[in-house]
Amino acid sequence: MAKARPWSLDTQGLLGNLVAEVNAEVGGGRTSRPASVGEWCLESGLVLDRGKFTFERHEYLEEPYQDEHPCQVEMKSTQMGNTTRAVLRMFYWAMFLDFVGVLYLFPTKGGSGDFASSRIDPLTERNPFLAEQMRSTDSKGMKRFAGCNLIFRGTRSEEGLRSDPCDGVIYDERDLMPDWAPEAARGRLGHSDYKYEHSLSNPTLPDYGIDAQFQLSDQRYWLLKCPKCGGYTCMEDHWAAEPGQPPDCLVEWKGEVVRLCMSCRDAVLHPAQGLWVAKRPDIQDVRGRHYSQLWSQYHTPADILKNYQTTKRMDRFYNYCLGLPYVDAANRLSIEEVLKLCGTAGLASSDGGPCAMGVDQGKGLHVVIGKPRPNRLVHLGEYLEWGELDDVMRLFNVQLCVVDGMPETRSARDFAKRHPGKVFLCWYNDNQKVLATWHEDKLMVVVNRTESMDDSHTAVRDGELLLPRECEPVKDFAQHCHNTAKTLEENEETGGKRYRWVKLGADHYRHGWNYCKLALDRILESFFGGSDLS
Repeated sequence: MAKARPWSLDTQGLLGNLVAEVNAEVGGGRTSRPASVGEWCLESGLVLDRGKFTFERHEYLEEPYQDEHPCQVEMKSTQMGNTTRAVLRMFYWAMFLDFVGVLYLFPTKGGSGDFASSRIDPLTERNPFLAEQMRSTDSKGMKRFAGCNLIFRGTRSEEGLRSDPCDGVIYDERDLMPDWAPEAARGRLGHSDYKYEHSLSNPTLPDYGIDAQFQLSDQRYWLLKCPKCGGYTCMEDHWAAEPGQPPDCLVEWKGEVVRLCMSCRDAVLHPAQGLWVAKRPDIQDVRGRHYSQLWSQYHTPADILKNYQTTKRMDRFYNYCLGLPYVDAANRLSIEEVLKLCGTAGLASSDGGPCAMGVDQGKGLHVVIGKPRPNRLVHLGEYLEWGELDDVMRLFNVQLCVVDGMPETRSARDFAKRHPGKVFLCWYNDNQKVLATWHEDKLMVVVNRTESMDDSHTAVRDGELLLPRECEPVKDFAQHCHNTAKTLEENEETGGKRYRWVKLGADHYRHGWNYCKLALDRILESFFGGSDLS
């Protein structure tokens, strides 16, 4: 786990600006505006599925329900009340702000329809003051409420995100959405004076999705106050230092498992006695909160500890119980372990070969050149023009080059035609049963993306690659290797599971190495009969 940031309990200014300024009257014929969503829920007598709205046993939600910061991020465990809050914020915006529309996004298309029928319809049926504001529409994915369009969409297709102007977007289960979804949805806010955004999700991988967004926020945590010494404990900071190790904050004490004060270690903490405090109070433009079952009043410390000790899926425990991102060390390379592969030779400007080359397209062309017997990299470089690679092919006696087929397919194909039999465009197909299929007549290689990434990852992890001595390009290579991770995904609709490599940051050299490894293996097979010469 990441090293905890030091805390400051000077909370002056941290809890300010939580309640929006109250307007006496709001235009558009809407009623006078309550000071906050929480005040509206309490004063209206709102009824939820388990009874009348209250903060009892959910004391940690009282401050968030007062908070109308325009950009909010919630990294959460399951069953902490975040979805209910998002829905009620949506109704509040529609009733008391002059929003023309609110876009509520889900990972799947089917989920949007199910959500409307299972969460929205029952809520309005239980609350007549909401039902009287609702008008029917011809679309299952849209409701008309208090003169505002409530639009429910999945994010598997970009088509549904291109129309209908909005003033607010809610991203529900952000980590399961494609990377392009937020940018596409943000386009719907183009003419809005509000541009509210609210993201909530169980985390998956570190530095990805909701965790990446949370890192850009002021990072608020619910700190529990000790009834004895008055000190504050952040339970998440005092979880196990390493997965599988005993936690510090949940311990057996006087015959039962308790939340123990980490200041005096002589008192039991109660989840209701807490305070939201920001680790990054200097950040003002994004409000972030972390929610964990560690301080839920519906999950006992004993149950949490037992689940931790018996889980067969540590990633699920971290994501769903602790509300923390997780990746197995075997599925993500650290920068340090990559740099340990550095030798004493510097980056070469030429080589007699035979060499293999991998080229990844992005903002420029990232080139990785290696040699077999054993596998070692001799050159890393960024180039602006395809024509520059012709000289590189000659200087390094490149016998085989694999090039990313996108986005400049025509330029890549022209480059391949200038070096017939030596340059192949790479296309990924995860349904392919073999790792790679070479089509020499079409100047292309079709590759199972997951298997090829596994193969090139294993070579680095197991020390089967020698790098040049440490320098800036090599440091970039190490960072790009660190910026990919493998995760196990489950399709909620079919139950099918598959592994997928996920981008966590700039990863061009990582893919350049993947293409280079394909070429190296092909050279070994063609030139050396596939024999192990390492």
